[in-house]
Amino acid sequence: GNPAEGGSTPAASIVFTGSGDGIVQLTKNAPGPAAVRISGNRRSNHFKVRTLGTQDVVVVTTGQYEGVRPLDWDGGNSTGFEVTATGPWRIEALPLSAMPTFDKSFKGEGDQVIHFTGDGLVARITPNDNGRIYNVRTLNPNGRHRSVVNPRGRIDTGPQFFHVQAAGSWTLSIT
Repeated sequence: GNPAEGGSTPAASIVFTGSGDGIVQLTKNAPGPAAVRISGNRRSNHFKVRTLGTQDVVVVTTGQYEGVRPLDWDGGNSTGFEVTATGPWRIEALPLSAMPTFDKSFKGEGDQVIHFTGDGLVARITPNDNGRIYNVRTLNPNGRHRSVVNPRGRIDTGPQFFHVQAAGSWTLSIT
């Protein structure tokens, strides 16, 4: 089987927790693209998480945050995180094999990374409950990373990962 499809052993994640400003060093369990689940900013102050090594801003917000974002999808290699925060936060680096899978459509909430295992050429994303879609990106097995035009865009055929950046709930359908 394909290791990207998961297996009998659960995917290992790396968890960091802290409060206030901080810097944490990251050594990923495997090189290459991954995902990161971040939560924090319960008091709605300035909250920012930036990667070390690549200097990508993963999250910047003044509201409460809970979501999953891509990590190193552009070929970079993050070596840690720099957090600007007041109050507690949690960062969990996850392998892509730990992401939820779907083959036709997926109903999600907020920022998520999901693994499409089916076939199709057009992605359609529909915001639900007055939600807003900010960005949809794809990453295929060859490492091709790109944005998809909202709310409907052509995609590469075959299995790939999607990152949806949104407020509220949404449905992603592939045809």
